[in-house]
Parts: sequence; structure tokens; C-alpha cells
Amino acid sequence: MSIVLRTSPEDKYETSIELYKGKYSSVCTAKLKNSPGESTVVIKRNTVSNYSLNEIKTYKQLNNSEQFLKVYDVCGKYTLVFERCMCNLEDLFMPQLVYPEEQKNLALQFLSGLNAIHQKKLVHRDIKMRNILMTYDGILKICDFESVCDNDSFPTSNIGTRGYKPFEILISTSTLPVTYSLDLWAAGVILFKIFTQNRKFLTPSPPCDETDIQMMTRMFGCPTGPYYESLPGYPEYYKWASSYKKNNIRENLVDWMSAHTMCEVDLVEKLLQLEPSARCTAFELMNAQSFFVQPLPSVNLKEAIKRYMQATKITRPPPHKAELFDFKTLNPNYSKSSSGTGTSGTSGTGTSGTSGTGTSGNSSGSGTSKSSSQQESGQKGVKK
Repeated sequence: MSIVLRTSPEDKYETSIELYKGKYSSVCTAKLKNSPGESTVVIKRNTVSNYSLNEIKTYKQLNNSEQFLKVYDVCGKYTLVFERCMCNLEDLFMPQLVYPEEQKNLALQFLSGLNAIHQKKLVHRDIKMRNILMTYDGILKICDFESVCDNDSFPTSNIGTRGYKPFEILISTSTLPVTYSLDLWAAGVILFKIFTQNRKFLTPSPPCDETDIQMMTRMFGCPTGPYYESLPGYPEYYKWASSYKKNNIRENLVDWMSAHTMCEVDLVEKLLQLEPSARCTAFELMNAQSFFVQPLPSVNLKEAIKRYMQATKITRPPPHKAELFDFKTLNPNYSKSSSGTGTSGTSGTGTSGTSGTGTSGNSSGSGTSKSSSQQESGQKGVKK
């Protein structure tokens, strides 16, 4: 690994289009030097070592599993080379309708990926539509692991993106222990968006001057009980929020998801529980009734991919002709150098929603924002 670290990306790759440049990272398309054709990979450079070390350690644990981005190289100073994807999940819904059976395929793939993260006893901490990418083969990939923490760890700050943060994070005036429940609330928002064609949810629309916590209190009511009453900041919150009676979120979901059956409503409701301990796990929901009743999840997403490519007028880039990165080649001292920055949870020093890569829709640099024409360019559901 010491050899890999001394190798600059420019020694092996020709970079092309810069997809994103922010405070904590930059992302561009690239291809192997002297290879013909379009770019086949994306290169992500982190300017903050803590973020990159955390991400590298996490990808090592995930070991190039299908639900996550393929890693082709680790080179330069904290630089990762990933497979190139078609778009992120938010953009997938923009130019087209995604049909109910395809929505179920997406939901099942997402839950499978989240379950794989949690099986490693990790918490992502920034689950959102733009951190979920889609390959040209219709395989969903969860990305951006800079802020990952061990479950039940104590980070230095609360990371997350507006519209995906649970009640307890918004109410507490102190950093809370990180648990799976943080991801599970965000997963409820993801499933809602999948089933409603990416409808805006839990985010005030301008010019509304409501804060996130004000809007959520209006929608859900004021949470009570021993858990919330023990949170730092709850007494101040309760002073103004107590006038909001607890609402029946299911009634709202039934209205908002009128095109779907009660099975899909159940999926979302079981995640959007005010009490963190009451949120169902990803594994439990993978076996929910919704995925075994009509319409069944589509076998694949070929038609959805075809419609998206036609609508955005993009073409599929050539395959990257290289082996996946062997994480066994990492120098043991490399991991030690990240002591205190990796999954211990102290990497969360960025601002909310940045995750070290920004929110332009090119998270981890593998997707496109709204049009892949600016670039050169599934895990199967239950069978019908």
C-alpha cells in the first residue's frame, strides 16, 4: 500500500470532466492513460484526510459488495477511483415516471444495501437520495462513507442532511450516540420519495420561513415520553411545541401515497416512528408483505434505464478494463494512521449534508447531476 500511496492519479489516469469541486473533495471523470474512448471511472480526491481515511476503511469492510461502488484503485493522497454510474436516485425520477413494480425493485435494493451496512455494525449517517447511485445495469449503489460511525459510538457532531434528520437529532442541543435508528428514519424518507416519484417531504418549501423542527412538529405533533423528555434541549422545545397535538402520521401517508396499497404505507410508517427503538430494521422490511403481493418488484430495471437514457440523451460508457482494488494490499500502518478518525465516529466534522462531497447530485462522483450529456459517457427484485 505504501507504493500505491506514492502513486499519483495523474501517473495512471487521464482526467476529463470535473463533476464537483467543494470544500472537502473534488470529483472528475477519468480513464486509464493511453486507453481509447470515453472516461470509464470517476476519481474522488478528499482534501480532508479524516474523511478519506474513514471512507477507505469502510470500503475495505464492505469488500466490493454489489450494493456499493466498485473500487478500482486507491492512490495519491487519499484518492479513490470508482466505477462510473449513470445517475443518482433523485435524478432518476426527474425526466420520467418510474412504475410501481420498478419502485418496489428500487426499495428492495435500497433496503438490501442498508442492511449490508448495518450487518457490519456501521451507521452511514447521511442517507439521502443523492447518496444512492444507479448503474447502467440497474443496480442501486449506496455511496459516500466519509461520515460512517460504528453503531453505539459517540461522534463529535451530528451529521446529516436537511429533510432526512429524525426528531431526536433536531430537538437535542447536544450530540447524541449514533445508532442504526438514525439511518432507519432517513430510510423512511427514501422509501416515501421512491413511492411518490421523489415528492418533497420533511423539507420546508420556500418562501416558507418554517424551520425543520417547526414543520415536523406541525406534521407529527409534539413527541413526548421518557426518551424525549431526557434529551438536552427538550424543555425549551416543549414550551412552544406542546400546543401541537400528536398527529396520526398514517392518515397523512395514506393521503400522500394514494396511488399505493396499504402495504407500501406500512413500509414507510414502520420507519418513520418517533420513538427510535420502534423503527423496524432494514432486514425486517426486506421480508415485508409489500414485496410479495401484486405488483411484485420488477425482475430488473432495464426499461427504466432505457427510458432515462432516452430522455437524457446519454450513452453508456465503455467498461473499465481493470481488476477491482485488492484491499489486502493496504499497508497495515495506513489504517493505523486513521486512528480516531475512522468508524470511531469522530470524522463527522463537516457541515450538515456535505459528507465531504457536496450535494450536486454527483456524490462520490459516480453519477451525473441532471444530464449525462455533459460527460462522455440489479440486484434483482422478486420475480414476477
